[in-house]
Amino acid sequence: MNVTEKETPVFRFESYTADLRSGELRKFGTRIPLQIQPFQILSVFLEKPNELVTREELQRKLWPSDTFVDFDHGLNKAINKLRDALCDTAEEPRFIQTVPRRGYRFVAPVVVENPPVIDIKREAPEIVPEPRVVPVPAPTKARHYWVWGLALVAVVAASIGFWVSRPTPTAGSPTLAVMPLATPAASGDYDIADGMTDGLINDLSYVPGLKVISHASVFQYRNKVVDAPAAGRKLGASAVLTGRAEQAGSTLLVVVELISTKDGSHIWGQQYTRNVSERGSLQREIAASVGDALSVKLTSDDSGRKAHPVVDDEAQQLYLNGRYYFFKQTPEDVSKARDLFRKAIDRDPTYALAWAALGDSYDWMATEGFQPLDEVLGQSQQAKQKANELDPFRAEVHSSLAALNMVQWRWPQAEVEFQRGLAINPNDAPGHGLYSIYLRTMKRFPEALQQATAVTELDPLSMPAKSNLALTYYYARQYDAAARQYRLIVKEFPNAAGAHAGLASVLLHMGKENEAVGEWAQALVLAGDGPSAENLRRAYARGGLAAARAAVLQDEINDLKQAAGESYVSPVEFAYRYALLNDKDNAFLWLEKAYSDRSPQLFNLNVDPDYDSLRDDPRFAELLTRLHVPA
Repeated sequence: MNVTEKETPVFRFESYTADLRSGELRKFGTRIPLQIQPFQILSVFLEKPNELVTREELQRKLWPSDTFVDFDHGLNKAINKLRDALCDTAEEPRFIQTVPRRGYRFVAPVVVENPPVIDIKREAPEIVPEPRVVPVPAPTKARHYWVWGLALVAVVAASIGFWVSRPTPTAGSPTLAVMPLATPAASGDYDIADGMTDGLINDLSYVPGLKVISHASVFQYRNKVVDAPAAGRKLGASAVLTGRAEQAGSTLLVVVELISTKDGSHIWGQQYTRNVSERGSLQREIAASVGDALSVKLTSDDSGRKAHPVVDDEAQQLYLNGRYYFFKQTPEDVSKARDLFRKAIDRDPTYALAWAALGDSYDWMATEGFQPLDEVLGQSQQAKQKANELDPFRAEVHSSLAALNMVQWRWPQAEVEFQRGLAINPNDAPGHGLYSIYLRTMKRFPEALQQATAVTELDPLSMPAKSNLALTYYYARQYDAAARQYRLIVKEFPNAAGAHAGLASVLLHMGKENEAVGEWAQALVLAGDGPSAENLRRAYARGGLAAARAAVLQDEINDLKQAAGESYVSPVEFAYRYALLNDKDNAFLWLEKAYSDRSPQLFNLNVDPDYDSLRDDPRFAELLTRLHVPA
């Protein structure tokens, strides 16, 4: 192979992309206006990540020796414009760190993409280089990385293309809800109509510029007779795709209609009769027609398209069925999902999404505290690495790899994978949710709230999505906003014990003890523990909040100890309760146990107000240092 010249590189850092050839800065694919001189400074920083760039060096780069300007004023102005474009500050730098009286240092992890130009006159095997990650040692004012491992629910994808720099849905983009297709043979189990619905959701989620409501929200209408336009309006959609799917032997009949939610008018519709084995290609055909009807296209530039391996239709159905059970989020259902993912792999060993989902099923057990990480990590790694080898152009694969990096506390690598996945598919709701958790643990709360809000827009009926947004406000210590969000959840889901418990925690920090104890008691009742709720009320009436906490939390700790004698219990379950009781020694004892287990449940330790009683103890700062989290 002869390298005749080096292409101008493209740099990626966090959610930004800088193309030195075109002089463009983009965030999640959207162009960020930036003048020439600030961009030139950025290019210098990106070529020398975490290295000191002196003010004199920037002067030579930007202002030739025969140019007469007020250099200090000009440089300061250009740096400020660059920081504004990157939403960065000098006081708490995420990107540009000031080195007093000397210059600057770019402190974020940088991915360099600069494929070599091959001399075609000499035959050589084609090599597709992997992006090179530039390691960034901890700067003086360290930006450490730590996040909790949340189970990633892989979103179904069919065999359509991957688009580079695809448009991100904006406020003016059409929003589509694919309502669950009806079927005469509807049952409680996952069926062919459900598979067609999921396939259409995913195929359409890859349409550039189209916003698509997620599976979790639309499937709440499964096996229900609904007014489709009204349901679409509740979901925030401008159009709904509705219809039915019927199977008779090897024949599949699918009837679909695209309806405007504004006035219920018909936009497009069609009836299809195909062999059942052709349902995958039929999904893609319908998606293309819907894209045409909504004046959006599957792709505008075939040169940027990469084909995915063709997937066996039966393997895809097994995978989709597995996803259905995974969404139920119980150990029994996740185990059932894992068996279905394995069957999909047995049917088609090249099915990347089934491998990624299999890995996620192992992650989930550890992140939810049902198994120690070391019991599942090896199997998760093997499955997810296999997925990436088979098809590295899937958003779901990169989100799955991000989750794997998170549970291993490999924070820079996790963020790179998040950026890759969301660049491929901005409609990936679980990807946005995981990224919001990562960002809040990095104390990047404006971005975390942006990502958490994106999840609620893509998954508007999901209580976990709404709770994630409320919890992000809580960790950001924006208690008024957190209380408003939890009250909305309680109003919509009055029997959700977790929402009442979350609201109770927020109210306590707002000094509203009476209301907080009431919500706490309600949470205990809804969780099936009426005696503890009554104990809480009595203890509060007699001795106030401290007595009430001691009465309930100590009973819970005793129950956990008994349960730990029969099955695995995450050490974090003990740690945060002892922290709330201000029992520091026991809290640190269990935190050390959690650290020794490399427990993914050490989530948000550095931002969770529940650990405030420990923050003035040197052991807490030392633990955060070992976890590589911003204090």
